[in-house]
Amino acid sequence: MGLGQTYTKPTFFLAFLSLFIAAAIVCGMSACGIDDEPYLSPVSPSAVVVTSNTSARIGGMSTSGESDYSPNYLLYYKIYISHMSVTSTISPEGMSGINSTLNSDYSAILPYTTLNTSTIQVFTPTVFSNRNFYPIRIGSTETASSETFSANSIMIDFSNVNDNTLPSLTNGGSSTLWRSTGGGAFTPLPLDNRRFRNFGELSNTQNRDVAQGSGSGTNYSYCAVYIIKRGVNPNTLTAIYSAPTFIAVFRLPDSY
Repeated sequence: MGLGQTYTKPTFFLAFLSLFIAAAIVCGMSACGIDDEPYLSPVSPSAVVVTSNTSARIGGMSTSGESDYSPNYLLYYKIYISHMSVTSTISPEGMSGINSTLNSDYSAILPYTTLNTSTIQVFTPTVFSNRNFYPIRIGSTETASSETFSANSIMIDFSNVNDNTLPSLTNGGSSTLWRSTGGGAFTPLPLDNRRFRNFGELSNTQNRDVAQGSGSGTNYSYCAVYIIKRGVNPNTLTAIYSAPTFIAVFRLPDSY
């Protein structure tokens, strides 16, 4: 620039650049017309009513506004061996006394159960599988069982009753609950019975769905259960999940 010349700022260009940046920000925030991420609402913890540590009723399991995602439900579980006998409702504060792994599992999963429902859902079942939680199978027989179910309300019953159908889930009709094989990852013991009961064979480390206890004395068995909603993203045809909801720690009925 020669001596005596003046420099004029390119005000038009700067104004255009400012508008372009603002538009880019707005476009990014609105995804420029791209469909919003699908979202499945979790089961409300307030809908869970636990009786002692033997049963729980869950109502208000609404899928209103989510029919495009074909939602259904899954129950995830893990069993814990303990030498402590507890017959009342088990609070988070009492978990470490039953089994230290129960306490650490609950603490690790807790952040996923308190996700802000206005945010995009990031929970996946690997959170469970990484800690040896597995989906409960539900059906009249072991071979006819299924992991998923649909319902407006359910009753989960772990009552200590000498009945081959218990523990069970009621969602219109009563169905027996069966332990998982982890998709073939392990073979639950006892071999001839995958019901949720306090069998002595649970103490075998072959059972990946069981956290062993420490100490000596009479063995009692407890089962932590969560519920999640699973659906399908219509844009990508991939599975989507709700945040998990903690139901309860149930005491398994004795073997028979």
